[in-house]
Amino acid sequence: MNSKGSGRFAPSATGSLHAGSLFTALISYLQARKLGLQWIVRIEDTDLERCSSEHTESILTQLQAHGLESDSPVLLQSSQIPRYLAAAQTLLKTSDAYFCQCTRASIKRRAQAHKHLESNVHDDHWCRGLGLTSGSIRFKVNQNPPPIDLLQGSTGEPESGDPVLVRANGIVNYVLSAAVDDGSGEITQIVRGIDLMGLSSTQSQIRAALNLANDQVHAHLPVLVNAQGQKLSKQALAPKIDVKLASQNLIEILSLIDIELAPDHPRALIDQTLGQFDLNKLMGLRELRLPSDQQTRRLNRVDDYTQLTIDPRQKNL
Repeated sequence: MNSKGSGRFAPSATGSLHAGSLFTALISYLQARKLGLQWIVRIEDTDLERCSSEHTESILTQLQAHGLESDSPVLLQSSQIPRYLAAAQTLLKTSDAYFCQCTRASIKRRAQAHKHLESNVHDDHWCRGLGLTSGSIRFKVNQNPPPIDLLQGSTGEPESGDPVLVRANGIVNYVLSAAVDDGSGEITQIVRGIDLMGLSSTQSQIRAALNLANDQVHAHLPVLVNAQGQKLSKQALAPKIDVKLASQNLIEILSLIDIELAPDHPRALIDQTLGQFDLNKLMGLRELRLPSDQQTRRLNRVDDYTQLTIDPRQKNL
């Protein structure tokens, strides 16, 4: 490995890893190694109301069981909150952010009153230009061009509305903390799910406004869906991965990108994969369906489980 930069995996500590997050971790690790980069793990745990040290410990245990270990000490964003608050203050001073006192209820009422607004809109710029001095802090999304994406062509337009950087109660949202950390100059590769493309564009604008490093290479991966076509996510109660099935988990995930391996120790499987791994196999793909039956599974005779990473007795948040 060289010192030209790093890839990163940055899960939120709101629950254990599921198959989709393991897929992202594995692909980001393989891409970093393929390029001779470091790979670091960062835990996004600034939301003290939803995150917990138990979830952090679970995530790190799951990664280690699958042969994925950070090259640097794991960064807990909860230990860096003063940095993020300082960044928010900088954005206020440069008029790239503003105070907002809107609630979800007030935004929804205005959306219902104005038929041209979508009923699910999260922000309608109501407080832009009011000069408020308290409330949550929102970033002013602008017209800067979106970053180029290796797999999807472009990250596309930012998510609609001005995102909340710091809530009125002082909690830092990950849209800000991740932008600050990714702009440290160390991170050169951002590999994440395609469902975060709009967020990537917004965070690129935040980095630019803060004069942080903003030349990261992006690659947005297809999301994993189950046999019913549902995206695997914590919100949808996707079951957490079973560390006792680490080798089988890796084998089936790698089969999704046409890499066939015989059962072996997780670390050995990853080492064998490096010579075959090609990120371009995911070019333009927006979703990958997990195999669910004997005809479509490619498990190299590992047939003692029926669905990747799922232990039906365990569910995470």
